[in-house]
Amino acid sequence: MNNVIDKITVKVFNNFTKTSSGFNILIAQTIVILFFLWKFNSRDFSFFSYGFEPYYPIELYKVHNYIKVSGFKFLQDLVSFHWIHWFFSYPVSDKFFLILKYITNIFLFFVLIFGFNFRFINTILYFLLVYQFSYMIFQGQEIDSISIYFGILLVFCFFKSEITFFNISKIKETNLHYGKIHSLLICVFIVYYFGSGLRKLIDLNIFQWFQYDLYWGITSQIFNNKFISGHVPEIFNNIILFNDIDYIFNLFPALVYLSHVIVPIIFFQRNKIIYFAIFYSLFHFMTFGVGISFLGYLFSWFLIIPYFKGTNVRK
Repeated sequence: MNNVIDKITVKVFNNFTKTSSGFNILIAQTIVILFFLWKFNSRDFSFFSYGFEPYYPIELYKVHNYIKVSGFKFLQDLVSFHWIHWFFSYPVSDKFFLILKYITNIFLFFVLIFGFNFRFINTILYFLLVYQFSYMIFQGQEIDSISIYFGILLVFCFFKSEITFFNISKIKETNLHYGKIHSLLICVFIVYYFGSGLRKLIDLNIFQWFQYDLYWGITSQIFNNKFISGHVPEIFNNIILFNDIDYIFNLFPALVYLSHVIVPIIFFQRNKIIYFAIFYSLFHFMTFGVGISFLGYLFSWFLIIPYFKGTNVRK
């Protein structure tokens, strides 16, 4: 048992101490900032100035005792920075959110131009975005669609990046610092998807993995769209033509659950990331067919692809 643990420890260390190129980090930080520029500016947070009542998971869901702590009001307020409202009431003026919007955009454009070069700036940006999006999260919105991007921002709060489009020498550079950042970004994806896979193992038996009827879910959503407003792309209308092979569609959810469970492999075999990227882009596209939008995650995997490989650093 000790030998197994030792081998795993060595493998983790060897992969964490791989170098990476500045280009890989540039791609990652550019995607995450462009995502937030789009996502943040497509939301009107001033709506919450007309009245806001936060809802906490512990009040809404029946959960197992061992994870109940994650839904406590105290912890939720801490991680969302809404602990500020232990001392100050929630804002009732839309000007408050308008000012925050201007400030947040200034920081976003600053980082887009100058990179994550200043940890203090990175931390303020993280605070501004988490604080404002938490208004929506406390209403049951945006819970899954931005988690990975917040995890990436958190990495840059501790590890600065000097990479910009204007610094060609840094883009071409390969070193251990960039390698650590890249490894941590990969860990963000592993935590998110493996956590989801762990829930599938706990909540469902293996037979239930194959019980979700994806074909029916898509066709029923298409039918509903005829009577209510929806956002299922037109391309899914063609799925009705494949009713003879609907069982193939129904295998897809089980493959997704399996991919969640085995996703830690990408930390050790980074040449596999491209295959996961293609698979999850397809998966997040398919969720549009059942009325679930993961547009932000459609391309998220491409920010951790090792476009230029690094090497191990021996110590």
